Amino acid sequence: MSPFSPNTGPEGRITIRRHLATYLVAANHPAPDAVRGRMDAALAELARDLGAALAPLARGKAEGVWLLREVTLDNTLDTGLAPAEAGRRWAGALAAAIASRLDLSSDGVMFFPDRAAHLARFLADLAGGDAWGSWIHVCFGGLRALPTGMALRTAILAEPAEGLAALTRLAAPDLARVLEAMGSAEAARVLDGLAGQAAEAPAAELAALLAREGWPPVSPACPDRLGLALFVAAVAAGLPPGVAALVRALALLRHHRATGAAEPDVAALARRLGASGAAALLPLLRLAPEPRAALLRLADPAGAETRPARHTPFGGGFLLLRFLDEWRLDAATAGWPAPEGATAAALLRALVLARCTGGARAAAFLLDPLWRDVLGLPPRLGAAAIAAWGRDVRRRHRQALRRDLPPLPRPDAAARRFLSVPGGAATPRLSALLDRLAFALVQRMAAHLPGLGGSSPAWLARNILAVTARTEQDVEGLTVTLSRPPLDVVLGMTGLARATLRLPWLVGSGGLTLRREA
Repeated sequence: MSPFSPNTGPEGRITIRRHLATYLVAANHPAPDAVRGRMDAALAELARDLGAALAPLARGKAEGVWLLREVTLDNTLDTGLAPAEAGRRWAGALAAAIASRLDLSSDGVMFFPDRAAHLARFLADLAGGDAWGSWIHVCFGGLRALPTGMALRTAILAEPAEGLAALTRLAAPDLARVLEAMGSAEAARVLDGLAGQAAEAPAAELAALLAREGWPPVSPACPDRLGLALFVAAVAAGLPPGVAALVRALALLRHHRATGAAEPDVAALARRLGASGAAALLPLLRLAPEPRAALLRLADPAGAETRPARHTPFGGGFLLLRFLDEWRLDAATAGWPAPEGATAAALLRALVLARCTGGARAAAFLLDPLWRDVLGLPPRLGAAAIAAWGRDVRRRHRQALRRDLPPLPRPDAAARRFLSVPGGAATPRLSALLDRLAFALVQRMAAHLPGLGGSSPAWLARNILAVTARTEQDVEGLTVTLSRPPLDVVLGMTGLARATLRLPWLVGSGGLTLRREA
């Protein structure tokens, strides 16, 4: 029969997605069709009576969302009972069967403390590609036909307060995956849908939050995703949803300053961006001088990180550093032209690591403030300067590099599609060399994973390198705490995420200590 949702009173609600009833009567019964008719009539009363039967159960159990994959019961009914009485008895038997199944040690039983926690799990699973294979998400089945980004936005904004609560429940790695799967346009729509009534912007509180916690682990390459991530962090810290407009303005400024294309004065930037850009930056321009100055300093790539703990969504790069060090790129690029404010080896390392995340994410990696500091790239080294450097790299430079390195394997067509940067700034010859370097690097790492040698770069990026990182700098070096990837059980069998490395070219680190998130 069709799903039905009997009320259990003010305490809660139960939804049964499918109810299958099989009636057994004696083989020599004179009117089995009449029995079926009477039982169907009793079943129609079940939805009305089940709520009352379950009301005591709702008061006696922990608040939250219980999901039962299946409840099976045998129930004997007198076919002579009136449908209303038969329905009440049927409801009582079903309520007792449900009560007996509310045991988290049983198979096919799941509990969430509230609907927001269930929604958070769905968002994380949907972004990770695992939602539709799990029975606990059948209630979201109406979203299955939508593209992932649209489905995420629809689920969040169906009940905005609940959606916002769900986003604040997500762990940092899950939120990063949700934002990436959502895309820029849908992230902007979600921020619009969650924004509270505009009020006096809590600029001082937002500045204090950024100074204390730093920017979320989202690349400034996409201001919409960065703005939504900062908004979620602000609300989780107790700021009102009305902070959305100020957060959007600050993320936009952060984006332009990270690209090296922004005027130092926010008013000048507003004039250059035109009417729409000026409107977006208006909440910053309206602030009093002191809180505005604090936020402008925090938006600058050179001054945004004021605390020892920092975050990046590209934690997988740290798993590759030991293999990158084997190439001794400082010596191999000794005759190369140097980009302004950096060494050729530093920029080459950044370009190779960026490709290992996937060509579509390479630009975001190159703008990541933490990686720029770790690899020694100045904040103002933008795409134009990198392109100019790439044009100065000649054939003799590439040949000298390849002579100093072990033979580089050639990526197949699928690997090239994943690694190559769409519209990248490198020349075709240099781009081909970077692809081969990135392919060799991930293959070197794959050789240390039990049973996974030869895995494709795309597969490794999704299942092993898909981690975020939190870093803490002290006098002894840099400590990096990595989140757990989808195939954490395989990574845990190696020492790749638990090691202390000495990499002399790593800026200001001393030593690099890798550890896994508890």
